[in-house]
Amino acid sequence: MENKHKSLNVLTGFAIGSAIGATISLLTAPASGEETRRRIKTEVVDAQMKAMHAIEDVQSKALRLVEDVKEDVHQRTGRLKNIGRHVFEEEKTTLAQGAEDAKEVFKG
Repeated sequence: MENKHKSLNVLTGFAIGSAIGATISLLTAPASGEETRRRIKTEVVDAQMKAMHAIEDVQSKALRLVEDVKEDVHQRTGRLKNIGRHVFEEEKTTLAQGAEDAKEVFKG
């Protein structure tokens, strides 16, 4: 789970770094004011799209992880139930045999 948080932090840092780098390069490049504003707008839209794709990817991975955990818990629960039944049957048999042995001792 901690890896998912790290992935989200990396993606967020990447998106922010990309936006900052693109803005700095646009502001320092020689161009008219109108051209610079158009470029900034384009870069912002691109950065927003990259961020949205990154968020969707993280959400998708998180949902898959939740489903995997649910399935794992379901499987482990089934195994534990089977083990519990097996132990119960063994103990039941042991107690029944003990009761039979006790009857023989008292009879005989």
